[in-house]
Amino acid sequence: MLKMFKSVFVSCCMVSILTIPLASNAFAADSVKTLSASDSILPAVVSDYVDAINNKDWDSFVHSYSPDRQQFYQGFPSKEQEENKTGILSVESINVFEAKKLPSNNILKVEPYFADISSAYTDIGYYYVGFNYTVNKESEFFYNGVKYELIATGNLNGQEYIIGHENVYNIDELVAIGYAFNSTAEQQANNVVKEREQGNIVNFENEFIEQTTINEDAQHAGLNQTVEENTIYLNQDLPETTTIKKPREQLNLEKAKNGSNAQSNSSDIQPLSATSTPSTFKLYITGSGTITNIGFDTYAKNVLPNEWYGSWKSESLKAGAVTIKTYAWYNATYPRKPATDYGAHLTDRWQNYQHYVPNSGQTTTNNAVNAVSGIFMVNSEGKVFDAQYRAGSEGVIGTAWGGVLSQWGTQYIAQNYPEYDYYTILSYYYSFSDKSSGYIQTGNY
Repeated sequence: MLKMFKSVFVSCCMVSILTIPLASNAFAADSVKTLSASDSILPAVVSDYVDAINNKDWDSFVHSYSPDRQQFYQGFPSKEQEENKTGILSVESINVFEAKKLPSNNILKVEPYFADISSAYTDIGYYYVGFNYTVNKESEFFYNGVKYELIATGNLNGQEYIIGHENVYNIDELVAIGYAFNSTAEQQANNVVKEREQGNIVNFENEFIEQTTINEDAQHAGLNQTVEENTIYLNQDLPETTTIKKPREQLNLEKAKNGSNAQSNSSDIQPLSATSTPSTFKLYITGSGTITNIGFDTYAKNVLPNEWYGSWKSESLKAGAVTIKTYAWYNATYPRKPATDYGAHLTDRWQNYQHYVPNSGQTTTNNAVNAVSGIFMVNSEGKVFDAQYRAGSEGVIGTAWGGVLSQWGTQYIAQNYPEYDYYTILSYYYSFSDKSSGYIQTGNY
């Protein structure tokens, strides 16, 4: 799972909007016509995508995506999906409700994952689209009404594709930048997100959606307890001109150590919220085409040895375990494509999530997971964040306060600064960044 941000994108263009006049029953499926390429600002490939869903043509659905995204849909749809109508297969019909073309500036503030788009594509365009859905059974992934999504399209060898596609969870950012529709539908969709952050799964009409029962994993039964009390030693950050010679990295590490862990009052927080973890989440297993409810410790034990080296120092492995679990919690709270198309929070594919391999745990990595069982990260506001990480380089610590953890950097710190624990390692990368304006917190949330 190597999610890196890039800073260079195509030049700015004007914002253009397409809003469809509605009948009195504003969100009924038959009140919004499906737009064709000729009368829409949306590229033809988006119309092809819509037609594929309406026609249940799943081969065309997959091929509307770029070749690099098509690999995420290996074996799609699974036999289980076809039998149970889960994920995108629960959709009876889909129509464009309103659409807007976005300029390229600020696009990464709106959708950081668009930074992963390959430079091989040309004529890249970004679109903010409200899709009006009718589903056979509402779920946390698809409901009746308007759901907002961000789509990037581009050309490769003369063929137009959807090269980026994400669910929208930060409508407030769109409002702040001036990209929002400011429509009633957008406000209702934003309410779905806000309720979800509180642990309430509701539909477009603010009615609770019945969820599949999730049994608490035995290895994760200690959640929703008081935050772990870590001992934090306060060390003053020395100026670079001091006669005590310390590497700048160490000064940053000492500053990281200054963070403290707040108490978490999670007794009144519901599962799947942004401030309290669920006990399990839904993981799509590509090989079998099935979805399993999995506990965070079990998941981490089968991810950590595939993302970190089992021979690394224990504090590096502990930092990795907390990062992996926090990343999974974030995706359980804010699930994105392609997992939502399967009816899951994450998949086992390393290309767009984390590298999950059943029964791959090692003694060292299992011990690390056990040592931080039930422990997650939240930012200084007490909310889960997207705990992104990348490989980095051997012998290089990585960027302090950069918001992206370096895997090799965790080992560098653990080797060279054995007095620092996993919290300090995590704080070095995530505190005072775009993930957390102040010190991160760790504990049982």
